[in-house]
Amino acid sequence: MPGAGRWEDAAEVARHIASSIPRNREHEARLELATAIAEIAAGEAGLGPGIAPAIPGTPAQSGDALDAILSRFSAAASVRQALRQVSVAQSPQRLTELADQMELAAEAIQPAEVAAPSLPTELAWATWAGVLRSVAHLLRWDAATQDASENADRHLQAARRRAEVASSNRAVDMDGDPLLQPLAKLNAQIAAVQRPGDIAAIARHVERVPLPLRVIEESGRRFPLPAAADADEQRQAPAVGVCRLDGTLVTNAHVLRPDEVHDLILEIRLTDWPEQATTLEVTFLSVLSPHQARLPGFTFPRTSPDEDGIYRLSASGALSVSFTLPAGAPPQAFPIAARFTGPDMDEAVDMQFDRAYRKGARVTERAFHDDLFNRLLSDPALEGRVERGNRTAGGFLDVVHDRINAELKVARQTAVTVETSHKYLGQPTDYAADTGSQLSILVVLDMTQKQTPPGVLENYLGWMRPAVAGLDNARYPSLVGVVIINGNLPVPSGYSRGKGGPASPVEP
Repeated sequence: MPGAGRWEDAAEVARHIASSIPRNREHEARLELATAIAEIAAGEAGLGPGIAPAIPGTPAQSGDALDAILSRFSAAASVRQALRQVSVAQSPQRLTELADQMELAAEAIQPAEVAAPSLPTELAWATWAGVLRSVAHLLRWDAATQDASENADRHLQAARRRAEVASSNRAVDMDGDPLLQPLAKLNAQIAAVQRPGDIAAIARHVERVPLPLRVIEESGRRFPLPAAADADEQRQAPAVGVCRLDGTLVTNAHVLRPDEVHDLILEIRLTDWPEQATTLEVTFLSVLSPHQARLPGFTFPRTSPDEDGIYRLSASGALSVSFTLPAGAPPQAFPIAARFTGPDMDEAVDMQFDRAYRKGARVTERAFHDDLFNRLLSDPALEGRVERGNRTAGGFLDVVHDRINAELKVARQTAVTVETSHKYLGQPTDYAADTGSQLSILVVLDMTQKQTPPGVLENYLGWMRPAVAGLDNARYPSLVGVVIINGNLPVPSGYSRGKGGPASPVEP
Protein backbone atom coordinates (compact mmCIF):
# COMPACT_ATOMS: atom_id res chain seq x y z
CA MET A 1 0.00 0.00 0.00
CA PRO A 2 2.80 2.52 0.66
CA GLY A 3 4.03 1.66 -2.83
CA ALA A 4 0.72 2.99 -4.11
CA GLY A 5 0.81 6.05 -1.84
CA ARG A 6 -1.99 4.68 0.38
CA TRP A 7 -0.38 5.42 3.73
CA GLU A 8 -3.65 5.87 5.66
CA ASP A 9 -4.98 2.56 4.33
CA ALA A 10 -1.74 0.81 5.29
CA ALA A 11 -2.02 2.16 8.83
CA GLU A 12 -5.66 1.06 9.07
CA VAL A 13 -4.83 -2.47 7.90
CA ALA A 14 -1.95 -2.68 10.38
CA ARG A 15 -4.21 -1.59 13.24
CA HIS A 16 -6.86 -4.13 12.22
CA ILE A 17 -4.32 -6.98 12.14
CA ALA A 18 -2.96 -6.01 15.56
CA SER A 19 -6.46 -5.84 17.09
CA SER A 20 -7.40 -9.30 15.77
CA ILE A 21 -4.49 -11.15 17.45
CA PRO A 22 -5.50 -12.96 20.68
CA ARG A 23 -4.17 -11.45 23.91
CA ASN A 24 -2.51 -14.52 25.39
CA ARG A 25 0.99 -15.79 26.05
CA GLU A 26 1.13 -17.98 22.94
CA HIS A 27 0.62 -14.98 20.66
CA GLU A 28 2.59 -12.46 22.74
CA ALA A 29 5.56 -12.10 20.38
CA ARG A 30 3.31 -11.88 17.33
CA LEU A 31 1.12 -9.26 19.05
CA GLU A 32 4.13 -7.11 20.01
CA LEU A 33 5.41 -7.17 16.44
CA ALA A 34 1.99 -6.31 14.95
CA THR A 35 1.36 -3.54 17.50
CA ALA A 36 4.73 -1.92 16.82
CA ILE A 37 4.14 -2.10 13.07
CA ALA A 38 0.67 -0.53 13.49
CA GLU A 39 2.07 2.35 15.57
CA ILE A 40 4.88 2.99 13.10
CA ALA A 41 2.52 2.85 10.10
CA ALA A 42 0.15 5.32 11.77
CA GLY A 43 3.06 7.65 12.55
CA GLU A 44 4.33 7.63 8.96
CA ALA A 45 0.81 8.15 7.63
CA GLY A 46 0.35 11.20 9.87
CA LEU A 47 3.57 13.02 8.98
CA GLY A 48 3.16 16.74 8.60
CA PRO A 49 4.74 20.08 9.49
CA GLY A 50 6.05 19.94 13.05
CA ILE A 51 4.95 16.34 13.60
CA ALA A 52 7.49 13.79 14.78
CA PRO A 53 6.04 10.25 14.89
CA ALA A 54 6.64 8.40 18.13
CA ILE A 55 8.70 5.22 18.00
CA PRO A 56 7.37 2.33 20.14
CA GLY A 57 9.62 1.15 22.95
CA THR A 58 11.43 -2.14 22.47
CA PRO A 59 9.75 -4.96 24.47
CA ALA A 60 11.88 -7.12 26.75
CA GLN A 61 11.56 -10.08 24.38
CA SER A 62 11.21 -8.38 21.03
CA GLY A 63 13.07 -10.74 18.71
CA ASP A 64 15.38 -9.98 15.79
CA ALA A 65 12.61 -8.92 13.37
CA LEU A 66 11.15 -6.27 15.67
CA ASP A 67 14.61 -5.07 16.74
CA ALA A 68 15.58 -4.55 13.08
CA ILE A 69 12.40 -2.59 12.36
CA LEU A 70 12.65 -0.39 15.45
CA SER A 71 16.36 0.35 15.05
CA ARG A 72 15.89 1.87 11.61
CA PHE A 73 12.85 3.95 12.59
CA SER A 74 14.65 5.11 15.74
CA ALA A 75 17.49 6.40 13.56
CA ALA A 76 14.92 8.11 11.31
CA ALA A 77 13.21 9.75 14.30
CA SER A 78 16.53 11.12 15.56
CA VAL A 79 17.58 12.58 12.23
CA ARG A 80 14.12 14.12 11.70
CA GLN A 81 14.67 16.12 14.89
CA ALA A 82 17.98 17.31 13.45
CA LEU A 83 16.36 18.24 10.14
CA ARG A 84 13.82 20.36 12.02
CA GLN A 85 16.67 22.40 13.50
CA VAL A 86 18.10 22.99 10.03
CA SER A 87 15.01 25.01 9.11
CA VAL A 88 16.17 27.64 11.64
CA ALA A 89 19.38 29.66 11.18
CA GLN A 90 22.26 27.97 13.01
CA SER A 91 25.87 28.79 13.83
CA PRO A 92 28.69 27.19 11.85
CA GLN A 93 29.58 24.93 14.79
CA ARG A 94 25.98 23.74 15.17
CA LEU A 95 25.69 23.16 11.41
CA THR A 96 28.76 20.91 11.57
CA GLU A 97 27.26 18.96 14.49
CA LEU A 98 23.99 18.49 12.58
CA ALA A 99 25.93 17.33 9.52
CA ASP A 100 27.64 14.70 11.68
CA GLN A 101 24.20 13.52 12.86
CA MET A 102 23.00 13.22 9.26
CA GLU A 103 25.96 11.06 8.30
CA LEU A 104 25.67 8.81 11.37
CA ALA A 105 21.96 8.27 10.77
CA ALA A 106 22.55 7.55 7.06
CA GLU A 107 25.19 4.96 7.96
CA ALA A 108 22.81 3.28 10.46
CA ILE A 109 20.02 3.18 7.88
CA GLN A 110 22.08 2.14 4.84
CA PRO A 111 25.85 1.55 5.18
CA ALA A 112 27.76 3.27 2.40
CA GLU A 113 29.57 0.11 1.31
CA VAL A 114 26.32 -1.84 0.81
CA ALA A 115 25.03 -1.95 -2.76
CA ALA A 116 21.66 -0.35 -3.43
CA PRO A 117 18.83 -2.94 -3.22
CA SER A 118 16.26 -3.56 -5.94
CA LEU A 119 13.09 -3.84 -3.83
CA PRO A 120 11.16 -0.52 -3.83
CA THR A 121 10.76 -0.52 -0.03
CA GLU A 122 14.46 -0.99 0.59
CA LEU A 123 15.37 1.30 -2.30
CA ALA A 124 13.33 4.06 -0.64
CA TRP A 125 15.39 3.75 2.55
CA ALA A 126 18.69 3.62 0.65
CA THR A 127 17.75 6.70 -1.39
CA TRP A 128 16.63 8.57 1.74
CA ALA A 129 20.00 7.74 3.35
CA GLY A 130 21.72 9.12 0.25
CA VAL A 131 19.70 12.33 0.52
CA LEU A 132 20.82 12.66 4.16
CA ARG A 133 24.46 12.44 3.07
CA SER A 134 23.85 15.14 0.47
CA VAL A 135 22.18 17.37 3.09
CA ALA A 136 25.22 16.83 5.37
CA HIS A 137 27.44 18.22 2.60
CA LEU A 138 25.10 21.21 2.17
CA LEU A 139 25.30 21.96 5.90
CA ARG A 140 29.10 21.83 5.80
CA TRP A 141 28.97 24.18 2.79
CA ASP A 142 26.78 26.61 4.76
CA ALA A 143 29.14 26.44 7.78
CA ALA A 144 32.24 26.93 5.63
CA THR A 145 30.59 29.85 3.81
CA GLN A 146 29.76 31.58 7.11
CA ASP A 147 33.37 31.10 8.26
CA ALA A 148 34.71 32.34 4.91
CA SER A 149 36.75 29.15 4.65
CA GLU A 150 38.80 28.47 1.57
CA ASN A 151 37.37 26.11 -1.01
CA ALA A 152 33.96 26.05 0.75
CA ASP A 153 32.24 25.20 -2.53
CA ARG A 154 33.75 21.70 -2.53
CA HIS A 155 30.92 20.61 -0.23
CA LEU A 156 28.32 22.14 -2.56
CA GLN A 157 29.86 20.31 -5.51
CA ALA A 158 29.87 17.04 -3.57
CA ALA A 159 26.18 17.42 -2.66
CA ARG A 160 25.20 18.27 -6.22
CA ARG A 161 27.21 15.41 -7.67
CA ARG A 162 25.69 12.88 -5.23
CA ALA A 163 22.22 14.05 -6.21
CA GLU A 164 23.06 13.88 -9.93
CA VAL A 165 24.35 10.30 -9.58
CA ALA A 166 21.21 9.29 -7.67
CA SER A 167 18.98 10.97 -10.27
CA SER A 168 20.76 9.23 -13.13
CA ASN A 169 19.84 5.89 -11.58
CA ARG A 170 16.71 4.89 -13.52
CA ALA A 171 15.42 2.79 -10.61
CA VAL A 172 15.10 5.79 -8.29
CA ASP A 173 12.12 7.21 -10.16
CA MET A 174 10.63 3.74 -10.69
CA ASP A 175 8.18 5.08 -13.29
CA GLY A 176 6.45 7.43 -10.87
CA ASP A 177 6.24 5.05 -7.92
CA PRO A 178 4.58 7.10 -5.08
CA LEU A 179 7.11 5.59 -2.69
CA LEU A 180 10.15 6.80 -4.65
CA GLN A 181 8.92 9.84 -6.56
CA PRO A 182 9.31 12.34 -3.63
CA LEU A 183 12.93 11.22 -3.22
CA ALA A 184 13.60 11.72 -6.94
CA LYS A 185 12.26 15.29 -6.63
CA LEU A 186 14.49 15.93 -3.61
CA ASN A 187 17.58 14.85 -5.52
CA ALA A 188 16.59 17.19 -8.35
CA GLN A 189 16.28 20.07 -5.84
CA ILE A 190 19.70 19.34 -4.34
CA ALA A 191 21.31 19.15 -7.79
CA ALA A 192 19.93 22.66 -8.56
CA VAL A 193 20.64 24.37 -5.20
CA GLN A 194 22.21 27.83 -5.61
CA ARG A 195 22.54 29.44 -2.17
CA PRO A 196 22.68 28.34 1.49
CA GLY A 197 19.25 29.83 2.09
CA ASP A 198 17.73 27.02 -0.02
CA ILE A 199 18.85 24.35 2.45
CA ALA A 200 16.06 24.99 4.99
CA ALA A 201 13.29 24.19 2.47
CA ILE A 202 15.09 21.03 1.37
CA ALA A 203 15.45 19.90 5.01
CA ARG A 204 11.71 20.38 5.63
CA HIS A 205 10.88 18.24 2.61
CA VAL A 206 13.33 15.49 3.66
CA GLU A 207 11.79 15.41 7.15
CA ARG A 208 8.26 14.85 5.82
CA VAL A 209 9.02 11.96 3.46
CA PRO A 210 7.10 8.92 4.83
CA LEU A 211 9.14 5.74 5.03
CA PRO A 212 7.90 2.17 4.46
CA LEU A 213 8.35 -0.72 6.84
CA ARG A 214 11.60 -2.53 6.32
CA VAL A 215 11.58 -5.87 4.50
CA ILE A 216 13.09 -8.42 6.88
CA GLU A 217 15.04 -11.22 5.23
CA GLU A 218 14.80 -14.57 7.04
CA SER A 219 17.91 -16.68 7.51
CA GLY A 220 16.16 -19.69 6.00
CA ARG A 221 13.12 -20.20 3.84
CA ARG A 222 10.07 -21.95 5.19
CA PHE A 223 9.43 -23.61 1.88
CA PRO A 224 12.23 -24.49 -0.53
CA LEU A 225 12.07 -23.15 -4.05
CA PRO A 226 12.42 -25.55 -6.97
CA ALA A 227 15.89 -25.79 -8.42
CA ALA A 228 16.49 -23.58 -11.45
CA ALA A 229 16.70 -25.41 -14.73
CA ASP A 230 19.83 -25.19 -16.86
CA ALA A 231 19.67 -22.71 -19.70
CA ASP A 232 19.99 -25.47 -22.30
CA GLU A 233 17.81 -28.05 -20.55
CA GLN A 234 14.33 -27.07 -19.39
CA ARG A 235 12.69 -29.45 -16.93
CA GLN A 236 9.59 -31.13 -18.30
CA ALA A 237 6.41 -30.76 -16.24
CA PRO A 238 5.78 -34.07 -14.39
CA ALA A 239 1.97 -33.92 -14.75
CA VAL A 240 -0.74 -31.90 -16.46
CA GLY A 241 -4.48 -32.15 -15.86
CA VAL A 242 -7.25 -30.58 -17.97
CA CYS A 243 -11.02 -30.79 -17.68
CA ARG A 244 -13.87 -30.61 -20.16
CA LEU A 245 -17.32 -29.68 -18.91
CA ASP A 246 -20.12 -30.87 -21.20
CA GLY A 247 -17.53 -31.08 -23.96
CA THR A 248 -16.10 -27.57 -23.44
CA LEU A 249 -12.50 -27.18 -22.34
CA VAL A 250 -12.35 -25.51 -18.90
CA THR A 251 -10.03 -22.51 -19.19
CA ASN A 252 -11.88 -20.05 -16.96
CA ALA A 253 -14.83 -19.81 -14.58
CA HIS A 254 -17.99 -21.67 -15.65
CA VAL A 255 -21.57 -20.98 -14.61
CA LEU A 256 -23.26 -24.07 -13.11
CA ARG A 257 -26.98 -24.16 -12.44
CA PRO A 258 -28.08 -25.77 -9.17
CA ASP A 259 -29.18 -29.42 -9.34
CA GLU A 260 -28.23 -29.76 -12.99
CA VAL A 261 -25.98 -32.73 -13.78
CA HIS A 262 -22.94 -32.01 -15.93
CA ASP A 263 -20.57 -34.38 -17.69
CA LEU A 264 -16.99 -33.83 -16.48
CA ILE A 265 -14.14 -35.32 -18.51
CA LEU A 266 -10.70 -35.42 -16.90
CA GLU A 267 -7.54 -35.86 -18.98
CA ILE A 268 -4.20 -36.50 -17.23
CA ARG A 269 -0.75 -36.47 -18.82
CA LEU A 270 2.23 -37.88 -16.85
CA THR A 271 5.92 -38.02 -17.65
CA ASP A 272 6.73 -40.50 -14.87
CA TRP A 273 5.09 -43.30 -12.87
CA PRO A 274 6.88 -44.51 -9.69
CA GLU A 275 7.78 -48.19 -9.76
CA GLN A 276 6.10 -48.95 -6.41
CA ALA A 277 2.80 -47.30 -7.45
CA THR A 278 0.01 -49.49 -8.78
CA THR A 279 -2.72 -46.86 -9.13
CA LEU A 280 -3.23 -43.13 -9.50
CA GLU A 281 -6.10 -41.65 -7.45
CA VAL A 282 -7.52 -38.30 -8.57
CA THR A 283 -10.01 -36.22 -6.57
CA PHE A 284 -11.28 -32.64 -6.57
CA LEU A 285 -10.68 -30.57 -3.44
CA SER A 286 -13.40 -28.36 -2.02
CA VAL A 287 -14.33 -26.61 1.21
CA LEU A 288 -18.01 -27.32 0.47
CA SER A 289 -19.97 -30.22 1.92
CA PRO A 290 -20.82 -33.26 -0.27
CA HIS A 291 -24.43 -32.05 -0.35
CA GLN A 292 -23.40 -28.69 -1.82
CA ALA A 293 -20.99 -30.03 -4.44
CA ARG A 294 -21.07 -33.60 -5.78
CA LEU A 295 -17.69 -34.15 -7.42
CA PRO A 296 -16.45 -37.32 -9.11
CA GLY A 297 -13.32 -39.20 -8.13
CA PHE A 298 -11.19 -41.36 -10.42
CA THR A 299 -8.82 -44.30 -9.94
CA PHE A 300 -6.48 -45.17 -12.79
CA PRO A 301 -4.62 -48.52 -12.73
CA ARG A 302 -1.02 -48.60 -13.83
CA THR A 303 -0.69 -48.49 -17.61
CA SER A 304 2.07 -48.32 -20.20
CA PRO A 305 3.28 -45.03 -21.66
CA ASP A 306 2.82 -44.12 -25.31
CA GLU A 307 5.71 -44.15 -27.76
CA ASP A 308 6.75 -40.64 -26.70
CA GLY A 309 7.03 -41.73 -23.04
CA ILE A 310 3.88 -39.89 -21.93
CA TYR A 311 1.21 -41.62 -19.84
CA ARG A 312 -2.21 -40.53 -21.15
CA LEU A 313 -5.22 -41.13 -18.90
CA SER A 314 -8.84 -40.12 -19.37
CA ALA A 315 -12.14 -40.67 -17.50
CA SER A 316 -15.53 -39.03 -17.11
CA GLY A 317 -18.01 -38.58 -14.28
CA ALA A 318 -21.04 -36.59 -13.18
CA LEU A 319 -20.76 -33.21 -11.47
CA SER A 320 -23.55 -31.18 -9.87
CA VAL A 321 -23.95 -28.41 -7.29
CA SER A 322 -26.86 -27.36 -5.08
CA PHE A 323 -25.75 -23.83 -4.13
CA THR A 324 -25.74 -20.37 -5.70
CA LEU A 325 -23.31 -17.50 -5.22
CA PRO A 326 -24.27 -13.86 -4.58
CA ALA A 327 -23.51 -11.30 -7.27
CA GLY A 328 -19.86 -10.23 -7.17
CA ALA A 329 -18.72 -13.20 -5.08
CA PRO A 330 -15.55 -14.97 -6.24
CA PRO A 331 -16.10 -18.31 -7.99
CA GLN A 332 -15.63 -21.55 -6.11
CA ALA A 333 -12.46 -23.42 -7.03
CA PHE A 334 -12.10 -27.22 -7.17
CA PRO A 335 -8.37 -27.96 -7.50
CA ILE A 336 -7.29 -31.35 -8.81
CA ALA A 337 -5.47 -33.54 -6.26
CA ALA A 338 -3.66 -36.65 -7.52
CA ARG A 339 -1.66 -39.22 -5.58
CA PHE A 340 0.03 -42.49 -6.43
CA THR A 341 -0.88 -45.47 -4.26
CA GLY A 342 0.57 -48.92 -3.86
CA PRO A 343 1.33 -51.64 -1.31
CA ASP A 344 4.35 -49.78 0.09
CA MET A 345 3.15 -46.19 -0.25
CA ASP A 346 0.70 -45.82 2.65
CA GLU A 347 3.03 -46.73 5.48
CA ALA A 348 2.21 -43.62 7.53
CA VAL A 349 -1.50 -44.48 7.85
CA ASP A 350 -0.73 -48.07 8.98
CA MET A 351 0.89 -46.95 12.22
CA GLN A 352 -2.03 -48.21 14.28
CA PHE A 353 -1.01 -51.82 13.56
CA ASP A 354 2.64 -51.22 14.35
CA ARG A 355 3.96 -53.09 17.37
CA ALA A 356 5.26 -49.83 18.84
CA TYR A 357 1.64 -48.63 19.25
CA ARG A 358 0.05 -51.90 20.43
CA LYS A 359 -1.77 -52.36 23.74
CA GLY A 360 0.38 -51.46 26.73
CA ALA A 361 2.90 -49.42 24.76
CA ARG A 362 4.05 -46.16 26.36
CA VAL A 363 4.36 -43.62 23.56
CA THR A 364 5.53 -40.07 24.21
CA GLU A 365 4.30 -37.26 22.00
CA ARG A 366 7.90 -36.60 20.90
CA ALA A 367 8.36 -40.25 19.86
CA PHE A 368 5.10 -40.07 17.87
CA HIS A 369 6.24 -36.86 16.15
CA ASP A 370 9.63 -38.33 15.25
CA ASP A 371 8.18 -41.61 13.94
CA LEU A 372 5.51 -40.00 11.74
CA PHE A 373 7.94 -37.37 10.44
CA ASN A 374 10.50 -40.03 9.45
CA ARG A 375 7.81 -42.08 7.68
CA LEU A 376 6.68 -39.03 5.72
CA LEU A 377 10.26 -38.23 4.76
CA SER A 378 10.64 -41.66 3.19
CA ASP A 379 7.41 -41.38 1.16
CA PRO A 380 8.42 -40.74 -2.50
CA ALA A 381 5.04 -39.14 -3.20
CA LEU A 382 6.03 -36.24 -0.93
CA GLU A 383 9.34 -35.78 -2.79
CA GLY A 384 11.28 -35.15 0.43
CA ARG A 385 9.75 -31.68 0.87
CA VAL A 386 8.50 -32.37 4.39
CA GLU A 387 9.74 -29.97 7.08
CA ARG A 388 9.26 -29.50 10.81
CA GLY A 389 9.90 -26.88 13.48
CA ASN A 390 9.17 -23.85 11.25
CA ARG A 391 8.31 -20.80 13.34
CA THR A 392 4.80 -19.56 12.56
CA ALA A 393 2.19 -17.44 14.39
CA GLY A 394 4.27 -17.32 17.56
CA GLY A 395 4.72 -21.11 17.69
CA PHE A 396 6.43 -23.95 15.85
CA LEU A 397 4.88 -26.26 13.24
CA ASP A 398 4.91 -30.01 13.89
CA VAL A 399 4.99 -30.91 10.18
CA VAL A 400 4.58 -28.85 7.00
CA HIS A 401 4.59 -29.81 3.32
CA ASP A 402 4.04 -27.29 0.52
CA ARG A 403 2.37 -24.77 2.90
CA ILE A 404 0.02 -27.40 4.36
CA ASN A 405 0.72 -27.77 8.08
CA ALA A 406 -0.16 -30.83 10.17
CA GLU A 407 -0.63 -30.64 13.94
CA LEU A 408 0.09 -33.91 15.80
CA LYS A 409 -1.60 -34.83 19.09
CA VAL A 410 -1.70 -37.87 21.41
CA ALA A 411 -4.95 -38.60 23.30
CA ARG A 412 -4.67 -40.79 26.43
CA GLN A 413 -7.76 -40.14 28.57
CA THR A 414 -10.72 -39.48 26.22
CA ALA A 415 -11.30 -41.25 22.91
CA VAL A 416 -11.37 -38.97 19.87
CA THR A 417 -13.52 -39.11 16.74
CA VAL A 418 -13.60 -36.77 13.77
CA GLU A 419 -16.72 -35.12 15.21
CA THR A 420 -15.21 -34.64 18.70
CA SER A 421 -11.85 -33.35 17.43
CA HIS A 422 -13.00 -29.71 17.67
CA LYS A 423 -11.00 -29.06 20.85
CA TYR A 424 -7.77 -29.55 18.85
CA LEU A 425 -8.70 -27.54 15.76
CA GLY A 426 -7.74 -24.04 16.89
CA GLN A 427 -4.00 -24.63 16.69
CA PRO A 428 -3.71 -25.99 13.11
CA THR A 429 -6.23 -23.39 11.91
CA ASP A 430 -4.23 -20.52 13.43
CA TYR A 431 -0.98 -21.79 11.94
CA ALA A 432 -2.61 -22.20 8.52
CA ALA A 433 -3.95 -18.64 8.61
CA ASP A 434 -0.46 -17.29 9.23
CA THR A 435 0.86 -19.09 6.14
CA GLY A 436 -2.13 -17.95 4.03
CA SER A 437 -3.64 -21.42 3.65
CA GLN A 438 -7.30 -22.39 4.09
CA LEU A 439 -6.31 -26.03 4.57
CA SER A 440 -4.56 -27.69 7.51
CA ILE A 441 -4.39 -31.21 8.97
CA LEU A 442 -4.91 -32.63 12.44
CA VAL A 443 -3.48 -36.07 13.24
CA VAL A 444 -4.49 -37.61 16.58
CA LEU A 445 -2.92 -40.80 17.93
CA ASP A 446 -5.69 -42.23 20.13
CA MET A 447 -3.97 -44.24 22.88
CA THR A 448 -7.06 -44.61 25.06
CA GLN A 449 -8.27 -48.03 26.26
CA LYS A 450 -9.98 -50.07 23.50
CA GLN A 451 -12.68 -52.68 24.11
CA THR A 452 -13.70 -53.06 20.47
CA PRO A 453 -11.66 -53.55 17.27
CA PRO A 454 -11.07 -50.63 14.92
CA GLY A 455 -13.08 -50.19 11.75
CA VAL A 456 -11.68 -49.41 8.32
CA LEU A 457 -9.60 -46.26 8.06
CA GLU A 458 -12.33 -44.31 6.24
CA ASN A 459 -14.28 -44.14 9.54
CA TYR A 460 -11.46 -42.14 11.09
CA LEU A 461 -10.92 -39.64 8.28
CA GLY A 462 -13.01 -36.53 7.79
CA TRP A 463 -13.26 -32.79 7.37
CA MET A 464 -14.05 -30.20 10.01
CA ARG A 465 -14.80 -26.52 9.49
CA PRO A 466 -13.72 -24.68 12.66
CA ALA A 467 -15.21 -21.38 13.80
CA VAL A 468 -13.06 -18.34 13.01
CA ALA A 469 -12.91 -15.02 14.83
CA GLY A 470 -15.77 -12.60 14.17
CA LEU A 471 -17.31 -14.54 11.27
CA ASP A 472 -20.35 -16.80 11.26
CA ASN A 473 -20.15 -17.56 7.54
CA ALA A 474 -16.63 -16.79 6.30
CA ARG A 475 -16.28 -16.13 2.58
CA TYR A 476 -12.99 -18.07 2.66
CA PRO A 477 -13.57 -20.71 5.35
CA SER A 478 -10.80 -22.68 7.02
CA LEU A 479 -10.89 -26.44 6.61
CA VAL A 480 -9.09 -29.06 8.69
CA GLY A 481 -8.56 -32.61 7.48
CA VAL A 482 -8.76 -34.89 10.53
CA VAL A 483 -6.94 -38.22 10.75
CA ILE A 484 -7.47 -40.47 13.79
CA ILE A 485 -4.86 -43.22 14.30
CA ASN A 486 -6.07 -45.89 16.72
CA GLY A 487 -3.32 -47.06 19.03
CA ASN A 488 -3.28 -49.16 22.19
CA LEU A 489 -5.01 -51.99 20.30
CA PRO A 490 -4.90 -55.60 21.54
CA VAL A 491 -3.53 -58.24 19.23
CA PRO A 492 -6.35 -59.62 17.02
CA SER A 493 -6.63 -62.82 19.05
CA GLY A 494 -7.46 -60.72 22.11
CA TYR A 495 -10.94 -60.06 20.74
CA SER A 496 -11.70 -63.83 20.70
CA ARG A 497 -11.73 -63.97 24.49
CA GLY A 498 -15.05 -62.28 25.05
CA LYS A 499 -13.70 -58.75 24.78
CA GLY A 500 -15.11 -57.79 21.40
CA GLY A 501 -17.95 -55.67 22.70
CA PRO A 502 -21.56 -55.54 21.50
CA ALA A 503 -22.76 -56.10 17.94
CA SER A 504 -26.03 -55.64 16.05
CA PRO A 505 -27.51 -57.72 13.25
CA VAL A 506 -27.78 -56.37 9.71
CA GLU A 507 -31.30 -56.36 8.38
CA PRO A 508 -31.68 -58.23 5.06
